Amino acid sequence: MRFLIGPVAAVIFWTAGCDRKSGSPLETKTSEGQATEAPAGKAAARGDRALVRFINADPRDKSSELWAGDTRLFTAIAYKDVSPYLEIPSQATQFRLREANGTANLASIHDELFAGRSYTYVALPGKDSRTSLAELSDDLKPPKAGKARVRVINATRHLDNLELYRVGGKKGIGPRVRTGASTDFKDVDPGTFEIRPANQPPVEVLSNLVVDQDRFYTFVVLGSEGNLDVVRVEERLDR
Repeated sequence: MRFLIGPVAAVIFWTAGCDRKSGSPLETKTSEGQATEAPAGKAAARGDRALVRFINADPRDKSSELWAGDTRLFTAIAYKDVSPYLEIPSQATQFRLREANGTANLASIHDELFAGRSYTYVALPGKDSRTSLAELSDDLKPPKAGKARVRVINATRHLDNLELYRVGGKKGIGPRVRTGASTDFKDVDPGTFEIRPANQPPVEVLSNLVVDQDRFYTFVVLGSEGNLDVVRVEERLDR
């Protein structure tokens, strides 16, 4: 992982291994009531396109825009909202984060997009009241038979030891997640999970996270200690 902090701040989440192009459309539902469908990555690749979406996880940015070069991709994305995936040319691209109808870049990141792959860009609360922009390369390899795939994004402020647990479990699943970082997707057995700071009691709002088989789950943890929240993104390949 690499962290870049400054007036134009960016965070890059590096994922292990090669990303895979999805062979089927992807259905997405969020805890905020959004429901969208994205085309298969392999279909996008035939047009030399990549798939890009945007999550606004910074409470200070009530409404944000994401630009690719001089093209506005998404506008008026409210705090906690998850945009649909959008097909854009697969090439080197400068992504810019702005307030709705703003002209100044709050953050920017330079990225190389590959045909057929899916990417999630996240506005995060950075240090010193500045906003950062993070990139996740979404590995949409189907879960193993009977499993789900789960990842955690830590969009909190100053909470550097979040960990995923099975409810009632004492051992965390996967690595601890620092502020401004993400885990890779991990195959898990279906069940009920919770996210909490390592070795601390569970927080009600981050408990009872139900995970079903054959689905992807991204849990975006927001807020600060004593005032946490979570955006739940559930996805399924339409086979």
